Amino acid sequence: MKFKILIALTLIFLFGYSLYYFANYIRVKDNVSDNVEDLFINEEPTNNYSKREINVFEKDKGYLVKGKLLDVTFKEQYDKIPDTLAIIEFGDKLYSSQNDIQEIVSKPCFSLYPVKKTTAKVIAISEDYKFDNLKKILKLCDSGKVEYPTESSGGFINQEQYDEKYGSEFPSYYQKSIPYEIKQVLVKYFKDNNNSNYTLTKSDQRDIRTLFQSGFFTQKKRREYGIILRSKDTNEPNSPEKLLVIAYNNQQEAYLLFSKTFYNKIVIETLARENESDILSIYMNSEDYEESEFEVLIVTSKNKPDIALVYDQKFDEMTEYIQKPKSEIEDSESEE
Repeated sequence: MKFKILIALTLIFLFGYSLYYFANYIRVKDNVSDNVEDLFINEEPTNNYSKREINVFEKDKGYLVKGKLLDVTFKEQYDKIPDTLAIIEFGDKLYSSQNDIQEIVSKPCFSLYPVKKTTAKVIAISEDYKFDNLKKILKLCDSGKVEYPTESSGGFINQEQYDEKYGSEFPSYYQKSIPYEIKQVLVKYFKDNNNSNYTLTKSDQRDIRTLFQSGFFTQKKRREYGIILRSKDTNEPNSPEKLLVIAYNNQQEAYLLFSKTFYNKIVIETLARENESDILSIYMNSEDYEESEFEVLIVTSKNKPDIALVYDQKFDEMTEYIQKPKSEIEDSESEE
């Protein structure tokens, strides 16, 4: 009798468990069909996948675009996500999607995470809002429903290459926003032994906007840059500073147009036309103000007259003009 009761209780338990399992299966299946937020029901598979290599974007701007749909049953969720997932900028980091299902692809593919993530780990809304759509698509990618995103301009290099090339330069927003071609001139400049002790100024309390100035100094097609460099030795508060002007030639290639060492701290400002009718008036080794054809880079030092740097198209160089009437300059020189 006791044996029969035990058999009956076992059957009742198995029947109840089967009903619970079936109901849970239907709930999960419905959620998967209706909502990409509940796509994953398993744990994060960190044990089966080696960590992905981290890559850093080095160009000005790129577009991360979603990959091909692999499972048509997820077309509705896939179509709701924009084709352009995110705009990426210099210094943004993403992981390679290698070691995953879609490893063999024609273009490098990317993820936001070092390993696959479960739904609980992938939050659609966060402080890093520009990657919200990327997070949504990665829920489909990490389950093999969609190919991983690709990048439009091929601007990624791995972390080791990035560190070797850029070191700790360009940390601030203004420095990151310097165009890619201008950065390459700076990187080449820093690698020269004569200039290896200089770096972008970032260690004092001057307004960073007075250390980096852009303008159409030689032409009207592309913005060019005036940039102040300081000695890497922060124990020398009065160390020399260098002013570089990097421009574009007729082939739209960036090159170093001007370089000068100042033995005191300086700040710079661009004198530009807001309208075509505006006149840029400066002293150009003259008694009165004269009009400059090109935009002007003004260099200011403490207790000294300003210097205006103006492009000379004939000789392809920047000419320095002390911002005082010519007679005052001559009087100062005679007194010395």
